[in-house]
Amino acid sequence: MNLKVICASPSLQYMELLKASWKLLREHFSPIVLLAGLGALPGIYLVHTMPETALESPPFLLILASALISMLSYMSIIILIDDVVADRKISLVHIFERASARLPLAITTGLLCLLRLFGWFLLLFIPGIIKSVRYSFSLQAVVLREKAHGEAIHYSINLVRGHWWSVVIAGICISLPQFILSLPFAASHPASGSVTSLLLAVVQILTTAFWYVGETVLFLALEELKQPQTILPPPPPPEINE
Repeated sequence: MNLKVICASPSLQYMELLKASWKLLREHFSPIVLLAGLGALPGIYLVHTMPETALESPPFLLILASALISMLSYMSIIILIDDVVADRKISLVHIFERASARLPLAITTGLLCLLRLFGWFLLLFIPGIIKSVRYSFSLQAVVLREKAHGEAIHYSINLVRGHWWSVVIAGICISLPQFILSLPFAASHPASGSVTSLLLAVVQILTTAFWYVGETVLFLALEELKQPQTILPPPPPPEINE
């Protein structure tokens, strides 16, 4: 897939970003939604099976397992989208193996990001917001570019540098489907066990899948935008016939 249309000018093309994300989701709907569903199922299970009183303080191990499975799901979709964009053969087994191999580094890098952001938010709220946007592609750097810890964070910072507002606006655009489609369910209780709750779970899986795809396409587009332009060598001097 050619991502140059997303960064055809000095700034990102948001509609092209949405079109490319939707195209990837539509063409690879089954594997993407399957992976997103696996990541969302632990959280849905907790909400729909535990009583309301237990939801206020769910067991720590269940929260940890849900977070790890969700991260593994996101990492797998990152790899899948990168393979599709690079026209590589898709293998869910290979994708899952690669994601599992990078999971320990993804966890420690994520904890480092949280620790740094915690410090920035303690300092002032606005610097924390700014840094959170700059750190937003650290996971992609771990998964796709084999960076880790501070190196992954700096890779993300360098990608966002000069495009902070573009990344913020792109993130809002990618999040809009989830916001809009969740509005009709805002008044329903998540643990009611009704058809409405089931529909809400489906909407959450689909919109989360779209957000995962969009964030990865945005990461790859920023890399494309950051690539230095090829400098053509000067033409050879004309031959002088003596």
